[in-house]
Amino acid sequence: MVNRQKKVLIIRNAWGFGGAETYALNLALALRKNGYLPIFVTRVPELIEKCKANDIKFIRGIWYKRQGWGRAYSILEPLITGWYFFVILFYRIDIIHTQGKDDFIFATKAARMLSRKVVWTDHADLKYIMEEHNKESLRRKIIDCANYATKVIAVSNSEKKEILKQYPKFPNLDVIHNGVFLPRSIKPVSKPSKVIIGSTSRLVKAKGIAELIKAFAKAKGSDNCELWLVGDGEEKKDFKRLAQKKGISDRVKFIGYKKDIWPYLEAFDIFVQTSYHEAFSLSLIEAGIAGKAVIATDTGGNPEIINKSNGILVPVKDVEALKEALQLFISDPVLRSKKSKSLQIFAKTNFDFDKIVKE
Repeated sequence: MVNRQKKVLIIRNAWGFGGAETYALNLALALRKNGYLPIFVTRVPELIEKCKANDIKFIRGIWYKRQGWGRAYSILEPLITGWYFFVILFYRIDIIHTQGKDDFIFATKAARMLSRKVVWTDHADLKYIMEEHNKESLRRKIIDCANYATKVIAVSNSEKKEILKQYPKFPNLDVIHNGVFLPRSIKPVSKPSKVIIGSTSRLVKAKGIAELIKAFAKAKGSDNCELWLVGDGEEKKDFKRLAQKKGISDRVKFIGYKKDIWPYLEAFDIFVQTSYHEAFSLSLIEAGIAGKAVIATDTGGNPEIINKSNGILVPVKDVEALKEALQLFISDPVLRSKKSKSLQIFAKTNFDFDKIVKE
């Protein structure tokens, strides 16, 4: 008798494509390399396209964008739970790996009815559920479902601490850091003979883009630099107007969303990540593996990647501190090289996704 490949249902529904979605895709690819058969449930268009490109089976999921846990959930909960029950049964799923607050409940309830194993990965949802939702019934549902899960994975020690702050006895909680695949040789995009300061993120307020533009405008030495913003978002026009207002629109390049960020990342001299909140940043790991000098905000899981020996941490929303960090790296290529080499060794040693999955 030939053993059937174990099937893993990976569930990731969200507003758009970012680090958590990249993690989910990397997980599917790594599981496939290790003999499992991944199947996606998602409503994220970019993630669906990447599933197609990588020949990964996917199902367009049911996802309620408003996620308000209001009256609608009294109807949606049994309906979506029933839908997951059918999916798990029809596709003969062995393990359910769910990664979002609604699906923590819906998919786990369906899996429990069918006695299937469940793993959660939390991308900073749980701390908000436990903190902001004062409905005791919702908290009880989350805890009840977490008790059934084999493992509840927080992607950083910081996130685990925040969850335990809200519920000290949260069940089955452990930390497994995110990772990325080590890239093959990459050809950088062409660039001018200037220092390139770059960021790869959605262009929204919470990513600190306004602070980055302001700090870049004030930094000494930035006249011979360009700021490349790789990404897109609903506030892009606001940031373009800010660059014009600061008189630096000729030196701020809005690159747009790119399916493959590595050629752009390879062209950077300095990588900056200015998020207000961050569970555990894949972009910092990618920048580290690419051998870039990194400046990041001191928030969430960032200090678990960046420290004094391999980069610079600055307070959230602190334009002056960010300006000084930029000036330091712009003026001192030797320091950039020293810190980037240290970070590259650390990132390759600790955040190789193939190694993480095997272990």
